[in-house]
Amino acid sequence: MRFLDTLFRHRIIAAAPLVLGLAVAIGFVAAQPRVYQSTASLWVSTTVGGTSNNTGSQYVAASTQQKGVLTELLSTRAFTLAVAHRGSLYAYLASHPNAEQTGLGAVPGIGKLFASGLGSIDDQIAAGLPAAVNINVTGPNVLTLTIQGPDAAVTVATANALLYEYPHEVLNATAASDRQAVDYYSQQVTGAEATLLEANTALSTYLKAHPKVPGNGAGDATGTRLNQVVA
Repeated sequence: MRFLDTLFRHRIIAAAPLVLGLAVAIGFVAAQPRVYQSTASLWVSTTVGGTSNNTGSQYVAASTQQKGVLTELLSTRAFTLAVAHRGSLYAYLASHPNAEQTGLGAVPGIGKLFASGLGSIDDQIAAGLPAAVNINVTGPNVLTLTIQGPDAAVTVATANALLYEYPHEVLNATAASDRQAVDYYSQQVTGAEATLLEANTALSTYLKAHPKVPGNGAGDATGTRLNQVVA
């Protein structure tokens, strides 16, 4: 009874902790950065150079294969920074140093206590961009990309940058693979030409040393074999 009597006498004091807790919770939620989302579809018809659609006896769709390639590219620092620079993500983070802060780090006044753990802008992009991109296979030749970001315009620009950089990287990989193939077969042709020249020289030397052997090598096994090699 004394408790209830005290509660009714000092209702404001009793309710103060609840009101204060509610205010802190609302302020905490309000301080968290907004997250914007942009969605794009990418149509693919070929695989990346140097790879194949066939894995053993199972056929792998181009979209599935390229999803793996895009995921690997997003794990590289160079690719994520290329996307960030082409879009406006890098510039945005440079002008909004606390944009990546969440939790208590996003609360004004105490965010500086957590700022040292963010690392450089390059580090933030290399760690944050892969997690902000979700890749789904929505058809044999279609990839759907969902990108999250701290600003609507920045998120759209990042999506556009990703749609530009990925095909560009694939074309570079295909061109590099083609150059390697050309170099390899050029070496094979050069080797074959050298072998042919050596065989022709051996044949000419043999025929000069054996003038009685007919030009077609008839009647002489060695001459016949040499002519067959050249032919």
